[in-house]
Amino acid sequence: MTPDQPARRDDPFRLLLNVGAALVSSPVAGEALQGVARAIGEAMNVATVDIQAYDREGDCLIEEACWDREGISDEDRTYLGTIIPLAERPSFRPIIAGRQMVEMHIDDPALPRDERESFARWGYKTTLDAPLIIGNEVIGVLGVTETRFVRHFMTMERDRFEQLAGMAAAAIRNARVFRREREQSRRLEALLDIGRALAASDDPDEVFAVAPRLSAEVLGAASADVDLSAGESADGLVSIDVTDPEVDDGVRAEMTARGENTRLIVPLESDGETHGRLTLSWSEKPTLDDGELDFVVAVARQLGAALDEQRLAAALDARRDQE
Repeated sequence: MTPDQPARRDDPFRLLLNVGAALVSSPVAGEALQGVARAIGEAMNVATVDIQAYDREGDCLIEEACWDREGISDEDRTYLGTIIPLAERPSFRPIIAGRQMVEMHIDDPALPRDERESFARWGYKTTLDAPLIIGNEVIGVLGVTETRFVRHFMTMERDRFEQLAGMAAAAIRNARVFRREREQSRRLEALLDIGRALAASDDPDEVFAVAPRLSAEVLGAASADVDLSAGESADGLVSIDVTDPEVDDGVRAEMTARGENTRLIVPLESDGETHGRLTLSWSEKPTLDDGELDFVVAVARQLGAALDEQRLAAALDARRDQE
């Protein structure tokens, strides 16, 4: 088979099995996705493959895995994780909203100008994209390109691509489950570490250094600190966005000077009493899910309970001294 010939058609089951093998080849989600991208590229005999997850809330695609028949470059690797707003790539709308497989060719007179410019910039002759669907939800896009010639995929090739898209969707789902479990494990380990520090140390300053540090690491915050002098001002979990016009001018000026986009303020509460607050800051607006919010509230409650115990112990010591 010469480089300019389409993929062989006599072994579709072997090609699908290769993708299935890649799907379960590695316990590491990123490695498995990269393996799936490679196997799809070989199965379709194309130039490149991209597997992208769809973030419904952000209305964007996120590059999860890629493959290039010439080899993965450092630039390709740095592109992983790139966010692609759909507002900038309207050609993806029919794929996600309409759940359509879309094939485009550089010699098509009706090709939109922005797509033609993208084709010319990257050397594409043909692209084929399909939605990744789990149940009734579109969770991403599988895309392949041909750079050697203008290729019109045959019906059996499109059928194969649809099957491969189903397998890529499973890979994306597995990656999400893996990441969610890993993140839950990290949060649990951080809570256990904070609990150990509370149990092992008599120095509050040491504990109030460990808890913010671990919270910032788990939530990807730029900074975190505990303020024990601001108990009365902390009224429930509060998120502050520096661009909110209702933010106090002094707070906005302070956040701007520190390069903060968002602050999350969590009261240190115990038995209905507030003892201070835990503040986390991000230089860019974070997207925190319920699990992450539950984690930071649990950290704050641990600290609040510890402060309650310390104050109770101090009160008992004072009473003993008086007696």
